Amino acid sequence: MLEVKLNPKFKTKIKQRTVDVLTQDGRAQSFENFYQVPASYSDFLQECCRIRSGNKFIPFAPFEYQKVVSDLIDKYRGIMIFKTRQLGLTECISAKFLHKALLNPAYAAAVLSLGQKESSNIAVRIQSMPANIKELKFLTKSKTEIHFQNAGKIWFRPATDNATRSLESVSDIFYDEAAFPPNFAEIYASSTPSQEAVGENARTIMATTMSQLGKLSTFWQMFDSANPVDAEELIEKIKAGREEPCYWWVDNNGWAKVIIHWKAHPIYSNVPDFLQKTKDKHKLTDDALNREYNLGIPDSGGALFSSEDVFKCAVGSWALPNKDKHYMAALDPNFGGTDYWEYLIIDITDYPYQVVAEYRENDRQSLFCIEKTLQLSDAYNPVLTVVEHNSGGAIIAAEITKQRPSLAVETVATTNTSKVVNTDRLALALEKREVIFPANWAGIHEFKSFSLQTRSAMHGHDDCIMCLSIAFARLELALRRRGGALTGDLGTVARTKSRFR
Repeated sequence: MLEVKLNPKFKTKIKQRTVDVLTQDGRAQSFENFYQVPASYSDFLQECCRIRSGNKFIPFAPFEYQKVVSDLIDKYRGIMIFKTRQLGLTECISAKFLHKALLNPAYAAAVLSLGQKESSNIAVRIQSMPANIKELKFLTKSKTEIHFQNAGKIWFRPATDNATRSLESVSDIFYDEAAFPPNFAEIYASSTPSQEAVGENARTIMATTMSQLGKLSTFWQMFDSANPVDAEELIEKIKAGREEPCYWWVDNNGWAKVIIHWKAHPIYSNVPDFLQKTKDKHKLTDDALNREYNLGIPDSGGALFSSEDVFKCAVGSWALPNKDKHYMAALDPNFGGTDYWEYLIIDITDYPYQVVAEYRENDRQSLFCIEKTLQLSDAYNPVLTVVEHNSGGAIIAAEITKQRPSLAVETVATTNTSKVVNTDRLALALEKREVIFPANWAGIHEFKSFSLQTRSAMHGHDDCIMCLSIAFARLELALRRRGGALTGDLGTVARTKSRFR
């Protein structure tokens, strides 16, 4: 072991380090802390790490709850963290892995997030963290693996049931957003064997906000079991301010379990009406706000739309055309089979907007459905017709435009991302009672079985929901078309006293 001079930039003194030398028989030894980083996690973050804040990098000054998490990782074999969003726990735990890797060249860890994209984003964050570490060198620096010269390595994988199967012995595994994968039980069971050789020094960390699965998620079932306390009761006390916002205990199996509320964050806790401002800023439903920002746990783990909201909005009625009203139309077409051709007429004259007419049929040829659609369109003369673009919808839109050149037609392409955005927008509209519909509309049954997780029908159909959601995706454009002559980029629609052709 050789005496070395300390890096004068570091405030924390380290007595000595070991360097690569060869023993007399030519074999390499194992060496610790080659880069002279502080042994204390908190000192390491402040002196050697940076994080991005807004459009600049700042020193990583850990909050108290982040220090608590680090201490628990040091002490307990397993740690489960139930948290609200935007608390920096992913950075906190990732930086812990970085610290352990720099201290121990034999260290290996794995980060498993929802998909490879999410895991790779964490890898990029860790790569940008080191600062003020003299001559730090990477053997591997990619979005799937980081390996430092004379230090340990960290892998980044999607949360699948074979994520760590091909990896060598892993010391620590971090399951990011563990409540979200529906097959988390299989993922966890297949990953733990990779830690067997490490023994008692192995660590398993799970940190997550609550998913739409709620109490049906494997994470919650693990978190809520073998406890000397009532986890749900504690959560309610924390939300009400009757317990500390960062609260932890050790369960009957020796695992540390942690609840971290947004009030533990020194900035958020000083923002008046934080939850309401967050809801308004991100346009969240009450359910989404409660689940993601206030430790809410859905009971059913099922539907996106609240049954109570649907019931409150089911007060409309079918209505005949009225020359003094303004309408928009939406079409979710099909091409035969059991799915429905769904065409809706929505009265957008006043608030709340109202579903007033519908053409709905399946097992019919497209030309027949187009004919029926145009008959209804002729009666209501919508200011805008929105057509779902996918699966031949563009062809249908072109045919409608061909037969009715005066109709203003817009198409909406549905992707996985836009489907979430559009249905979230619709859920918020129901919560605010911005739209009403007849009590006997088929969409009411679809609302009750529309999955929050998959954004599709858990059983039955979802044509009504998708049709209404694409209408709301272009609602602002339709509202701008109400009344008077329209010019410019909106096109031109001739207006007469009678709105009927």
